Amino acid sequence: MRKLFFIHLIGAFLTVSLAASDVGQRFPSEAKTYEDPVTGIPVRVLTHSPSNDIRIYQTHPQWTACGEWIVFRTADRSRDGHPQAFAVHEADGTIVQLTDGPGFAYRSIRLSRKENVMYYLRNAEGGQDLIRVDLDPLFADSAVGRMREEGYETVLTRIPGGHEIFTLDVTEERIFYPNRTDDEDGNRINAIHEFDPATKTHSELFRVDFTIGHIQANPHRSGEFIFCHETGGDAPQRIWIWRDGMEGAEPLFVEQESDWVTHEAWADEDHVIFNLMGHTSRLRLRPTGIALINVRTDEVRLLGQPVPNPPLEDRRGFWHCNASPDGRWAVGDTFSGNIYLIDLRTNAQHLLSTGHVMRPDHAHPAFSADSRRVLIQSGHLSDGQNLDLMILELPE
Repeated sequence: MRKLFFIHLIGAFLTVSLAASDVGQRFPSEAKTYEDPVTGIPVRVLTHSPSNDIRIYQTHPQWTACGEWIVFRTADRSRDGHPQAFAVHEADGTIVQLTDGPGFAYRSIRLSRKENVMYYLRNAEGGQDLIRVDLDPLFADSAVGRMREEGYETVLTRIPGGHEIFTLDVTEERIFYPNRTDDEDGNRINAIHEFDPATKTHSELFRVDFTIGHIQANPHRSGEFIFCHETGGDAPQRIWIWRDGMEGAEPLFVEQESDWVTHEAWADEDHVIFNLMGHTSRLRLRPTGIALINVRTDEVRLLGQPVPNPPLEDRRGFWHCNASPDGRWAVGDTFSGNIYLIDLRTNAQHLLSTGHVMRPDHAHPAFSADSRRVLIQSGHLSDGQNLDLMILELPE
């Protein structure tokens, strides 16, 4: 009887352990609004708690395809202490947990532009699993408190080695990812591969002799992406581009020795926006600041640094940048966490919001799909100790 009891007990424990999941767990709204003390512009706070809430990197979509939810990641809200993905509803502030369990590659979150679907990577034996999450049924079931036992995830493939980053082609019928492996002699191979979800096939596109970072597909044209030479600092040649028909990648904005290029992102079908750093006196011997390059003609347009007479804390210049989908605006953050809006018709600059201190990370501004709002992460309400998600509405 005692042996039978323990068998039943172990069986019950395994059943609960396997079925238990925090996916769909809901958190009440933390939304509030404050007025920027310098510009007077209202700042909508979407998350505010002891958690360190970090949004998807600004080179990729932040909102779900329906435009209602913003996806982010944090470890502090999950019961097991592992980083997980969450979504906050922009209108009502509800927060929903999207992933659960160990192995979540938190830098890998990608959102579909076509449907309410999230992709991410999870560490697995010999590599990382590429996973698709169907968000519509997840949100609907979370709202009524009845989650599916089978879950909402589909494993599409296993990527050997893995690199925690990938990008969706605009058609979403191709996925590009970098991979680092070693050959038989122990030499490091840095290559970019393509995965076809329909046929489940992988193919190597080309190799480079440096660490690959920030791969991002053109959001308007199929078969084209940019990526960077990732050094954590100043690369000899930062931005590279590849498109169908090319044997290998080519440098974009060929750098001189005194250039320090960083934080590139697609501005539109034909332009990439990036920052030509000017945070040291050596770099300021040449023009610096946010710039646009035409990927068809290599023509460069320099938008410059904060002007005129920026606050003392902004004289080191811009740090990250982005462009609005409608082609009207650019936005940049500074080392001090101030946010500037730039009119791409006139180059006129407007200080939007201030004091978004960034000891844990950076503001990383990005536009909504309608080009009317800017999403940032900010330590303003915690003196930089943890990050909150905030929305800046563009003034009329």
